[in-house]
Amino acid sequence: MVVDEVHSYRGIFGSKISLVFRRLNRLAERFGQDPQYVCTSATIANAIEHAATVTGQESSSFELVDEDGSSRGERHWLLWNPPLTKDEKDRMRDEERGENRQPDTDSTARDSQGATGGERRSCHVQSKHLFCSLVLRGYQVACFSNTRQNCEKYAQWSGRTVAEAVGEIDTADFPPLPDIEDPSLEDRVRAYHGSLNGAPRADIETGLRTGAIRGVWSTSALGIGVDIGSLDVVILDGYPGSLMETFQWAGRAGRGDDECLVVLVGGNDPLDQRILEEPDRLFDGDFEKAIVNPENEAIVDDHLVCAADEWPLGLADERWFGDVFPDAVTRLEQAGQLTRDLDETVVWRAAGEDNIQYSTGLRNTGQRIVLRTISGADIGELDLRAALRDAHPNAIYRANGTTYRVDDVDYDRGVARLERYHDQGTQEYTRLLYEKSVEVGGDSSTLQKKTLSFDGIDIPAAVGPMVVSKDVRGYNYYESYDADGQKREFETSVPEPETETTGFLMAMPARRRLALPEHVEKADGDEDDDDGFTSGYLAALHAIEHALIGLLPTAVLCDRQDIGGLSTNAHRRTDGPAIFVHDAHDGGAGLSRAAFGNLETLVERTYDQIAECDCTDGCKRCVLSEYCGSANRDVWKEGAAAVLEQMLDVDDDTD
Repeated sequence: MVVDEVHSYRGIFGSKISLVFRRLNRLAERFGQDPQYVCTSATIANAIEHAATVTGQESSSFELVDEDGSSRGERHWLLWNPPLTKDEKDRMRDEERGENRQPDTDSTARDSQGATGGERRSCHVQSKHLFCSLVLRGYQVACFSNTRQNCEKYAQWSGRTVAEAVGEIDTADFPPLPDIEDPSLEDRVRAYHGSLNGAPRADIETGLRTGAIRGVWSTSALGIGVDIGSLDVVILDGYPGSLMETFQWAGRAGRGDDECLVVLVGGNDPLDQRILEEPDRLFDGDFEKAIVNPENEAIVDDHLVCAADEWPLGLADERWFGDVFPDAVTRLEQAGQLTRDLDETVVWRAAGEDNIQYSTGLRNTGQRIVLRTISGADIGELDLRAALRDAHPNAIYRANGTTYRVDDVDYDRGVARLERYHDQGTQEYTRLLYEKSVEVGGDSSTLQKKTLSFDGIDIPAAVGPMVVSKDVRGYNYYESYDADGQKREFETSVPEPETETTGFLMAMPARRRLALPEHVEKADGDEDDDDGFTSGYLAALHAIEHALIGLLPTAVLCDRQDIGGLSTNAHRRTDGPAIFVHDAHDGGAGLSRAAFGNLETLVERTYDQIAECDCTDGCKRCVLSEYCGSANRDVWKEGAAAVLEQMLDVDDDTD
């Protein structure tokens, strides 16, 4: 058995794949077979452990081969930190008038010298400038960005920019495009992501191999398992979040003996700035661990029914499916999905539908929403959570180079209707607003507890099951990327998803226990409520939560959106203020549990990140988050630093 790209089998997807391998191993043993597994992987910290967990084999059955014998041309790296946004005028110039102009590289370098904090200009716009400049010079370029909508937006704008540069490049020498007669350079710039339908996706892959497509904006979908040949340049639109993904995406450039360029454009996130300020972390740092959880109760049930359909389950199958097996088969029997025989031994057989394997998805759990235009054409589909985020009623949605407005969503039928937007060049966008609540599942016996021992204040902490609920409040509408959001309500109801997952909590000290510096006390300015808490203190906890989550990918291999959090000034399970950090997926992917083991170090790194940032009120480098459900309302950087100083007993040199 050869398993390619085994590092990509992580999180929820990897957990499902690991259950497929356990089903396969079980059948192989039944028929007297013992296959040998050979796995290939990008560089990760726990390659043998991860391969064993994914395939269900013993670690001792693997041997690590980590010498790279492939031929490779010279690879040049450029680390590009966007200049600081000094005022609103700079921001407007960058985001509006600067859309179709190349950046002032001299001022970029000059403004970035020695800067260790503050809001920086958009990494997306900077990446777009570089992308267009390189395409216009005849290079074939891939720019990796973090979301589908980013790829669609900036592929649109990049295409228009290169189209306006008349006469700068002769397109006659490029191979033809099968779907367009006499294509322009704009036609040769595309967006690529996992939700593309088969034909457009295949056309882009072919165009990249032949050289007909000159530039592509892509999510991680282009990073693995797709044959596109070699590219001249790879641009990373923001740090991908892990060393593993950084070098994997960079590997798309210059295969064989060709010389190539990789550009990392830093974003405002803490990880981005940490990498750009300390490049040794990029080239000499420790790689991350990949995490899977084969005993995820949210997904194991379907695979047990599949296994029973393939061959009846017995008590001995606990060794394949782990400690969750006894409770799971009891639950499935009560639900009528398994039937139990009591002849000579106890066995469970599948009940209900035939060929359940065909209805057991591997990519996503839960409801899917089909994206359908008012003319009846289906342009893709999203899982429910992604649809709430990107394709809620009245959302501005971009797909296949076209901008749409979501007219309505029928959540019962699973269909969103989209109409072509009147302004195809718009900078408008929308963003979901919601409030979150977290309940700790089970009783105290279900929690793994410990005390975080610091020099200042010890912090009780625990990890275990949690239930996360979202109260959807509407959405923010933005006229452009530098405009303030306008809050709008939904005219019809939308689902309010609930996630049973895993997370950790930190029981934070009550405000009255903290000897906060005088200047922080004055900045707070709020009167204590009856419980002795203030909105200022909650804003400080909110800032700590953001910064902690921003640094969590330094401990485990995950995407930023794989982790969520909540800060509260009172919770019934802690009898006081608390910070929660949880896996974003049903059942939990094992991420927060893995980070829990290194939580003391994460808290210390969080303080360092906040204290070392030179901004005044908070920025994306330290305490602001693009994933915040309340659009970064009530986030207080100075208060966060003061709270952590008291916990860690750090001397404050502020006068």
